[in-house]
Amino acid sequence: MIIAVMNQKGGVGKSTIATNIAACAHLAGGRVQVIDCDPQGSALDWFAARGETSKLRGLRVVKADKALRPAQLADVAEGFDVTVIDTPPRLHAVGRSVALFADLAIIPISPGPYDLWSASETIDMLGDADDMRGELGRNPIRRLMVINRANARTTLLGEVRAALENADTTVAQTIIHSRVAFPEAAAIGESVLSKGTDKKAREELRALYEEIKTEMKKQSSNKGETT
Repeated sequence: MIIAVMNQKGGVGKSTIATNIAACAHLAGGRVQVIDCDPQGSALDWFAARGETSKLRGLRVVKADKALRPAQLADVAEGFDVTVIDTPPRLHAVGRSVALFADLAIIPISPGPYDLWSASETIDMLGDADDMRGELGRNPIRRLMVINRANARTTLLGEVRAALENADTTVAQTIIHSRVAFPEAAAIGESVLSKGTDKKAREELRALYEEIKTEMKKQSSNKGETT
């Protein structure tokens, strides 16, 4: 399965979500890779910081910051159970090519009006991609919006969830809160699952991954259907 983590806006935690979700799949026993399409190369930096004795050894990260055709992306993903694609902000050509190819789009969003506006732009772009997917004989890409970097005390969470649900897109029940465990683990090339003592962070991430697996199963069952 091919999972794209995307949002037009930067600073919403795409790389954090991408690397930790990939770590979940890897630790569950899958053959997993991350394709880093962001010019900043955060996922590749994360890979470079990993120690030789890490539990994440074998989780591959490759750089691909050019717009690849769906057939080329399929070649890169061949042989892996799960491929997670970390996309750049300002999606343009790279994001559009990924949207034509991926099975599931995860859209991280932080509570606040600016992120809501950028998320609507991302959804519009995915709608355009669905039109092209139809011409290619592919089903529409599934979408899962994830509230990320949330402050447990914020009064906006209810309003944000209501606004997202009105956007006719699946909203994850799991909320990923802003926790120091995430940057601490990233700094040494790890996930909160492979290093760290924050039980809440691990629980949130595992719960989110279960929701992602549910969405992937739905997409997999649709692959045999005609669009």
